[in-house]
Amino acid sequence: MNPIPVLKPDMPSADQLLPYLRRIDAAQQYANFGPLNRELEERLSAECTAVSELQVHLTTVANCTVGLQLALMACVERPRVKVLVPSLTFPGTVSGILQAGFEPVLADVDPARWVLTPEIARKAMMRVRGIRAVMPVAAYGAALDVAAWDRLTEDTGVPVVIDAAGAFGNQRVGQRTLVAFSMHATKALGAGEGGFVASRDPDVIARVRRLSNFGYMNAGGLISDIGVNGKMSEYAAAVGLAAMDRWADICEQRRSLADRYLSALRM
Repeated sequence: MNPIPVLKPDMPSADQLLPYLRRIDAAQQYANFGPLNRELEERLSAECTAVSELQVHLTTVANCTVGLQLALMACVERPRVKVLVPSLTFPGTVSGILQAGFEPVLADVDPARWVLTPEIARKAMMRVRGIRAVMPVAAYGAALDVAAWDRLTEDTGVPVVIDAAGAFGNQRVGQRTLVAFSMHATKALGAGEGGFVASRDPDVIARVRRLSNFGYMNAGGLISDIGVNGKMSEYAAAVGLAAMDRWADICEQRRSLADRYLSALRM
């Protein structure tokens, strides 16, 4: 058998990265939401807003797993609650739940779409007491129906955090539903490592941001929450910006490849 790689990284070259590295040298800020980080957040927000057709706020994080953890910590007040999660997912999904101090409850997925649906979640919430959050997964980058998940939150008060690790450019951000994206090297928009959490609610994003920086409220050293060190460095942001420069070409290449696959499968 000749294996065919399906997760081959497509990262910016050293030449594409160099102008951003020079900006880091000039600014001499290497972490703590520096100018490159803020520019990356603005460009990511613009892309998510275009996809979602509504204003999206976001904050970068060190990786998608810590993003899932912080998103849960930001929107679920009670400690040690149960979080419903699909059984078909990557270990990082459950890891984020456990690191937040919550208990994962594994659920079946829809056999036709391979994802946890709001209908399955509603039935699980009737059978299992104590589910206070749901974390569906955009399996294989296929977008989930955020409007349906928004309705579940509206009906039940249970927050939803979508693990959209591989779905940037495809997954919408809902009115109520939070979404965490990955920028791992194997993702369509790769920064080597990194991610971000997106929401329509700027207050939730502000809390995720504080939690990613030890819970600091401001430079004076006041702590609002017990947080972690989950920030994205300026170097990762530099790679992310260089990747954003290539985003239109990346999308075109992937659409062309998908068309070729579908054409070949129909033969």
